[in-house]
Amino acid sequence: MSGDGKAKRSFHGELEKEFVKVPEDTRIDTLVFLEASRTSVIPLLDTLGSTAFHFVKSDVNGNIDKLRKRYEEDPKRFQTLHDIVEDEIEREKTDAKNSATDALIWLIRGLYFICMFVKYVSEYVPGEDDSLQPCLQQAYDTALKIHHPWVTQKLIKVSFKAAPYYSVLLETLSNGAEKAVIMEDIKEYVTVLEENINAIQEFYTKKELSDTPLKT
Repeated sequence: MSGDGKAKRSFHGELEKEFVKVPEDTRIDTLVFLEASRTSVIPLLDTLGSTAFHFVKSDVNGNIDKLRKRYEEDPKRFQTLHDIVEDEIEREKTDAKNSATDALIWLIRGLYFICMFVKYVSEYVPGEDDSLQPCLQQAYDTALKIHHPWVTQKLIKVSFKAAPYYSVLLETLSNGAEKAVIMEDIKEYVTVLEENINAIQEFYTKKELSDTPLKT
């Protein structure tokens, strides 16, 4: 999603806000990122089924709210996500309960799960059962499993059984487009979202914070 005004031919056509490419200074605009997280990710999750994605939708929404609240305390001061985290570093609040630093960590983890799921769907060759569960499980194992206790892992695995079939998902995302077009747009979606995720990961690593969004 390049933000260049290009006409989107599949699910892109329904997005109100989009993630944009990371700028040269790598500092990500707070409001643009949060609005894209809310209006491009949450509706996508809704199309995938409320049960299978409830755990990540709830988490993403909650962390957007926390970061938006911090941003609105001083929009000029907190113009970028980096500004918010750097403020907490300076005040030694990054590890405090309900810190914005922690909220951004968990928001990125949720977005990474979504990013990996969509990516795996684009590479997936479904079996006779037309199931999406392998894509979901692979994305979960990649992005979130390491952060959850055993009981949560089991509950989430059960929830994946409520996911739509692969063919139903593609039909939902198609917006009337052919499969090749859907896959092209998914690739663009993943590329820009992953670029944003990696920029935040690199920032946390550079600042040597006690936790980072992704475990490497």
